[in-house]
Amino acid sequence: MSRNRDEYGAIWGRGPLPGAGEELDGLGLAPTDDLYSDVYDEDGDEVLCDICGSEVKWREQDGTYMCPNCGQVFTRTDFFNFIGAEPPGKECYTCDCLYPGCMTCPYGYGEL
Repeated sequence: MSRNRDEYGAIWGRGPLPGAGEELDGLGLAPTDDLYSDVYDEDGDEVLCDICGSEVKWREQDGTYMCPNCGQVFTRTDFFNFIGAEPPGKECYTCDCLYPGCMTCPYGYGEL
């Protein structure tokens, strides 16, 4: 999860996955998919993939944080660590809502 572009190339011997920018086999995710939402860190800045530099997205259908360009997928905990998030409660680690960016919180933490 936390590999930089040079490490990725050294491990796999190549750049982004074949077909980068197209639908990724097995994930059913494509950058033009209307199910993607932009993600931001807690300062409101876009989140960039540490492998390829593309924007990380969130897919509401399955609550996946991922890079549609190279296919890197983040667990919710890994994503929080990646952006340096300090969620207001432990429920945030298992909630299905996009974080940060929750419009309303099902656990009563208010509008975030």
